[in-house]
Amino acid sequence: MRPSPIAALLAGVALALAGNMATNTVNPPGDWWWWPWAVWSAVAALAAAVVWIERARHRAGPGPDLDRVVADLLAPIENAWAAEAVRREVTRPAPVLVRWSSTGRPAAGRQAVLGTAAAGDWREFPLTGRTDELNTEIVAAFRALPRRQLVVLGEPGAGKSVFALLLTLGLLRTRTDGEPLPLLVPISDWDPAGPLEGLLARRLAEDHRPVLSRHGDPLTVARRLVEQNRILPLLDGLDELPGPANGPALRALDDHASAGRPLVLTSRIGEYERAGHVLTTAAVVELEAVDVDAAVAYLSYPESGRPRWERVFTHLRAADDGDPLVRTLSTPLMVSMARTAYRDPGADPAELLSLGTRPEIAGRLMDAFLAAAYPGARQRRWLSCLAYHLYAAGTRDVRWRQLDPGLLTVRPGRARTGTTIAAAATVGTVGGVLAATAGFSVTAAVAGAVLAFLHGAFGWLRVIFPGRHEGVARLRKPLGVSLVYGLGGGYLIGLITAYTSAALLAGLVATMLAFVWITVRGPATLREDGPAVAVVGHALATGSVFAATAAVTGTPLVPVGVTAALLYGSTAAFAAGGWTWARWRLAHVRLAVKGWLPWRLDHFLAEAYRHGVLRRSGAIHQFRHVLLQEHLSGPVHLGVLRARAAAGDVAPARSLAESLAGRGDLEGAIGVLRGIADRDAAAADRLVGLLVLGERTGELRARAEAGDANAGQWLLVVLLRQGGVDEVRARADAGDRDAAGALALFLAEQGDLGALRARSDGGDPIASRHLADALARAGEVDEALRILRRLAPNDRQVTRRTAALLFDIGADDEALEMLRPLLDGAGNVLASLQWAPVLAKQQRIDDLRALVDAGDLSAGPWLAKVLCEQGRLGELRRRADADEVGAARWLAELLVRQGRVDELRARSALGDVQATLRLAGLLAERGRAGEAIDLLRPWASGHDTEPAGRLADLLAERGDIEEAIGLLRPRADRGDLSVTRRLAGLYARRGDVDQAIRYLRPLADAGDGEAAARLAELRRTDQP
Repeated sequence: MRPSPIAALLAGVALALAGNMATNTVNPPGDWWWWPWAVWSAVAALAAAVVWIERARHRAGPGPDLDRVVADLLAPIENAWAAEAVRREVTRPAPVLVRWSSTGRPAAGRQAVLGTAAAGDWREFPLTGRTDELNTEIVAAFRALPRRQLVVLGEPGAGKSVFALLLTLGLLRTRTDGEPLPLLVPISDWDPAGPLEGLLARRLAEDHRPVLSRHGDPLTVARRLVEQNRILPLLDGLDELPGPANGPALRALDDHASAGRPLVLTSRIGEYERAGHVLTTAAVVELEAVDVDAAVAYLSYPESGRPRWERVFTHLRAADDGDPLVRTLSTPLMVSMARTAYRDPGADPAELLSLGTRPEIAGRLMDAFLAAAYPGARQRRWLSCLAYHLYAAGTRDVRWRQLDPGLLTVRPGRARTGTTIAAAATVGTVGGVLAATAGFSVTAAVAGAVLAFLHGAFGWLRVIFPGRHEGVARLRKPLGVSLVYGLGGGYLIGLITAYTSAALLAGLVATMLAFVWITVRGPATLREDGPAVAVVGHALATGSVFAATAAVTGTPLVPVGVTAALLYGSTAAFAAGGWTWARWRLAHVRLAVKGWLPWRLDHFLAEAYRHGVLRRSGAIHQFRHVLLQEHLSGPVHLGVLRARAAAGDVAPARSLAESLAGRGDLEGAIGVLRGIADRDAAAADRLVGLLVLGERTGELRARAEAGDANAGQWLLVVLLRQGGVDEVRARADAGDRDAAGALALFLAEQGDLGALRARSDGGDPIASRHLADALARAGEVDEALRILRRLAPNDRQVTRRTAALLFDIGADDEALEMLRPLLDGAGNVLASLQWAPVLAKQQRIDDLRALVDAGDLSAGPWLAKVLCEQGRLGELRRRADADEVGAARWLAELLVRQGRVDELRARSALGDVQATLRLAGLLAERGRAGEAIDLLRPWASGHDTEPAGRLADLLAERGDIEEAIGLLRPRADRGDLSVTRRLAGLYARRGDVDQAIRYLRPLADAGDGEAAARLAELRRTDQP
């Protein structure tokens, strides 16, 4: 066991003093008769301290008996979770019946999970079961898994946390000797960049410190339990991590599981799918919705309350699955809340029948649940503040030290700065008073106290002072830190005490000791012993060094030593938690004075826990469910945004407007945006969008007349919607190009070719273009060409449109002649997109080579196509190896045509995605779709969308639509429009029209005609 850093430092000081006495390096004045006694007494005291520290550390022997530790932990953990189950109404008298089964979403295959080559998939041989008080079926299924790795998925409120709790109790109550100890841990505050083992050890030490402390240092014992695989982690809440952390978290957990270690993970379905990764050896089960019979059975307890529920029960039994009340009571959370909310004999659950939407019913249930727990408004206000604090801190765990001084303030930055300044002023005042009392320099003492506070609070010397800092370390190099720590501190002590020489000499010694310590030990961290050890260690070590140096130089040792101990000890105190404590206490006092929090915080948490509003995981409190937390924090958040928007803060104003618009309060959102539109372009654009949504023609006109071009364009759209064609026509006739364009588009959409022709004949070029397009769509190509030829000489876009029509009717030569002048002009890229296909059609390979060699990327695929058609394998292979655009795809096609499948496989094995796609297609054509799917799976998670899309197609053809959706949905949610239409098609095929419409709408809004047509078709079929 390595020596304690404090013991090592004290031993070094003792050796230095003993060496001085042995070598007589320092010769004190002859009348210093007390000198040897003082030095040897100090050496003896330091040696005794070292022996005491090391004996205390070794008292437990070489290490705790882990079997005994586990045995001691069993009862406390089981009792705690059993009490928690009762508190959450889970086992009174029995849990809500929830069925679970293997999921069709992305998951490991049966062979990877079970370790056997069993035929079939999860659909044919699923894991199935239902919950009960002991979770007997899932315990049996879990124990049957060779690796004991399980992922539990469900919608919000589906009972994932309760499922994990019951599984924990089931495993504890049926545990046999040698099995790891189940540990249920929320992971909302886990940073996936750090090891999972660190999280488990920390939570185990925090939650069960009294038991672990009997066997040694709690954190050390916890680490040994984790390192020796004595812990089975049940990790609750992947979805509660910040969104970007989900993917890294799953990859880190997969690494953990791939080492053969058991685990259980719960997550919402959406976050799991969007993470884009699976645990490669874990089974995945999904919790099903609570059916009506299960909800009725749970709500019928106690029997005395059943008559009040009869009207609700009758409604539930008669309603279909789409009924809002049925859907709301399809989750254990809402069913449980409903029973608690209407337990009072005077409460009437039939009021739920008058509510028409699921959000209204859920909101009413949560309000009634809270009212049943806290009839008064004061506690509800406290809970709302707590919920908003957790929202602002980005966590679910209640940790008061995270309380922000800027919470619920209009200017949070100023509040934080003011708190820091107030604390620094207080510390400086205390330092000045102490200096004045001792007769030292008040100015130097104030400066020293403030600097000690700042260095400790903000981690400026964090590599030597322990703690968890929010600031940025200003110094990281050992020498720089050591100089500031030693000589800087010595200089301050010299200024304060006026004994500059002795203080600087002592500072030099401290610099050397600090440099050695940092170099050998590395950056300091806060030990689990607590901040007291850090404070005492720095105070004792530096006080001893400075006092000894003062004695050697003939300087009074008490003033110098005590001042050094106070300065360094206070800095360590601030770093090790003193500033954090002071910061949150100041915030608490402010919030308590304003009535947002109670004065007795721990009593408040205990009471909320007794009422079931909070739950507890070990020593950590959380809201019973994140939905309840969000319900409470929402109104407070809205109020904060209103206050900050009223103070002129633009960002909160924009957020407030979006929140109001999302709630359907269009007038409120418009009112907020009006106040900042002149100062913020994004707000102005959003304001115009809301005005268009509300068809506020008058305000749009006013903004347009004030110079808002965006408002002017949208005003035209609204006018045309409202029948103001004459006004728009008048604007167009007056030379308004925007009006002319809007009118022409409107007439084309209405099919009014007569009006378009009249405007075209009147010299309106925009109307002429729309007329030509309409005529071409109607099959009147000759007249369309006549119009376009007239416009082409002055318009490159019209020239390209004319060429496209000529290509369509086979007039390739005329089209090429029209495009040739554009190839050397500004429109060359778009022109070449039309030019290259015709050259390919005419097999003009030399012209295509010339374009490619000149750097025309758009011609590359067409040249490759012609080379494929002509069988020029060698040239095509060279161009593919040179990564020319399109060459790899057509090379793969040519290899198939020439029967060179082995070369195709070899290129696929070397990472050629086009070879892989073509090989998969070949396998599918030959009826070997399973092999094609296995070939594509490793490619589906990469950046290239095409393999994922092709894999989804094959899965859908095989009937695995759910897996195909799970594959594409994360990409679509990340904004990958290339898979969105395919995903919408899968949802439509599954019958989920709402989801298909949700994914098609952005494409249609972006101008995708095919998506718009499909969207319109789905809306028609979805009509009742």
